[in-house]
Amino acid sequence: MTFKIKKIILWSKEREKQRREIEFDLNFVNVITGASGKGKSALIFIIDYCLGSSKCAIPIGIIRDKTEWFGILLQFSQKQVLLARKEPSLGEEMYFDEAEFIEIPDELEKNTHVDDLKKLMNNFLNLTNLNFSEDNNNSGFKSSPSIRDIISLNYQPQHIIANAYALFFKADTFENRERLKSLFPYLLGIIDDETLELRQELKQLNSRKNKLEREIEFKKNSVNSLLKDISSYYFLAQSYGLLPRSPEKIDELSNEDIIYYLREAALTLDDDSIPRIEVGLTAKLSNRISILSNRENIVASSLHQVKEKLVSLKKLAKTNLEYRSSLLIQQDRTKTAGWFYKELSESKVCQFCGSDTSLSKDYVKHLLVVKKEIDDISYESGEYHKVFSREIKVLEKEMEELENELNQIRGELKNLFDKDGEYKKHRLTLNRIYKFIGNLEGELKNYDAIAPNSSLRAELKEINNRITTIRQIFSKKNLSTKEETTSRKISNLIKVYANIFGVERSDSDIRLDIDNLTLKFIKDGKSDYLWEIGSGHNYMAYHISTILALHEYFIGLQLNNKTPSFIVFDQPSQVYFPELKNETNINDDDIVKVKNIFKAFSEFNKRVKKKVQIIVLEHTGENSWSDYNNVLMKKRWREDEEDNALIPREWLD
Repeated sequence: MTFKIKKIILWSKEREKQRREIEFDLNFVNVITGASGKGKSALIFIIDYCLGSSKCAIPIGIIRDKTEWFGILLQFSQKQVLLARKEPSLGEEMYFDEAEFIEIPDELEKNTHVDDLKKLMNNFLNLTNLNFSEDNNNSGFKSSPSIRDIISLNYQPQHIIANAYALFFKADTFENRERLKSLFPYLLGIIDDETLELRQELKQLNSRKNKLEREIEFKKNSVNSLLKDISSYYFLAQSYGLLPRSPEKIDELSNEDIIYYLREAALTLDDDSIPRIEVGLTAKLSNRISILSNRENIVASSLHQVKEKLVSLKKLAKTNLEYRSSLLIQQDRTKTAGWFYKELSESKVCQFCGSDTSLSKDYVKHLLVVKKEIDDISYESGEYHKVFSREIKVLEKEMEELENELNQIRGELKNLFDKDGEYKKHRLTLNRIYKFIGNLEGELKNYDAIAPNSSLRAELKEINNRITTIRQIFSKKNLSTKEETTSRKISNLIKVYANIFGVERSDSDIRLDIDNLTLKFIKDGKSDYLWEIGSGHNYMAYHISTILALHEYFIGLQLNNKTPSFIVFDQPSQVYFPELKNETNINDDDIVKVKNIFKAFSEFNKRVKKKVQIIVLEHTGENSWSDYNNVLMKKRWREDEEDNALIPREWLD
């Protein structure tokens, strides 16, 4: 797989200014040399930022102040991919393009997200989506691999390349160390996709196996309970009339015989011997009781109203009768008023005093008017009494009818409730039978489930056979032997490059210690680690030797290679002169050592047949690599050059 860097591109915040492009050769060792502060080291972090880093490590200052978008053009086997990411202060925006040949656009617009980009890169690298856990623990350290883990093997920045304690980029933090440790067997091909798939299947099989074993054990306990109380089940079935053809005594019956009869009992639900309930009876009773209860409430309410009305009417009739009696007394007292008036009318003088006056006649005349009013009222009162009497009789008849209806309703309700009670008792008996049969069927199913030929045991047997097969495959793969073979190959490759540097302990058995992510040197039965051998020269030489050895090994995996095919080294010569002020003012021994760095790069380029691209960011000049025609200087950022830094002069105007 080809996964190399074709270009690094920067777009200015001032849109009218031309974008900055740095192009690399895909097949050789690329060198960018220059003084300090020119932006060389930023190139690693630009690449990493565009490949989805969660943090931007591009140095703050002129580079981020002047740049709107950072981008890289990647070259794959059959296509190019352009990735660009906006300067962090301007927002989390990314641009993605994919084509056989990409023409770099002058302006960019967001069209993807960082998480989507990571997924695309994972697909390009053909990474598995399975995790590395050997059990059901899917912790973060054992989760599926990502380009963000693998990229640790593609950079050697300044703070790593001669670090005594951290051999790989980002391996100086606990989380990244743990992720890389779990990833290494996969990248080295010790564990392949088939192994991960089988391991995933094995986890699922073990999970199902444990579940089946728990279920069988539960059912087994239930069956033991059934067998313990099997006599009780048998006699209870008989008492419900479910075993008409079974022996009354079970002394001579085996458990299997009893189970046979209990199976028959479980099949008697449809037998006519079980008392039946009329279909719809429940609904009929409930509906009729509901109708009658509602009618009872209505009649009782009407009866109450009639009673209230009758009481009020009788009170009114009584009052009217008393009033009429008083009127009769008054009538009796005024009944002679007519005769008296007639007598007074025939005489012209007053019958009382003998004077010539009409006063007595007028008084008696007024008394006649009063008598007339009393007679009229008395007549009306008598008529009212007739009306009240008739209305009282009507109400008394209505009340009698309502009482009869209410008694009839309550009588029917009593009969219905009695019938409903009988039904409920009958239904309760049936419910007990149904409940018993339901429990019995459940127990018999549990009994069948753990039988030698049950489906549960058959599935468990099949799972155990598959687990055995997978373990046999693992045994054939012989992962421990494969790991040892791989370790030997990488050890021999490290030696190839370590000998070029002429470093200490290169005659030892050099092993990549994955558990500690460092090198271990074994000689005469004694083991020492990288940090114990001392010297910045040794640290730098073994860092480079290890990275080159790993990538040479990865290339040998061919289609199983999961790593991008480029490496970026930042200032490996710093161990000899941290800042090179004057290239001529260094001793001959240091010059030879610096040349050995490029000799190792050149040798690597030949051994891998140009399949891995190297980018070197350096202080030193061309004399350090001029002996090697496969090492090319791409940029020289010095003050005397027109192109003297990552940020071009025209961006600073």
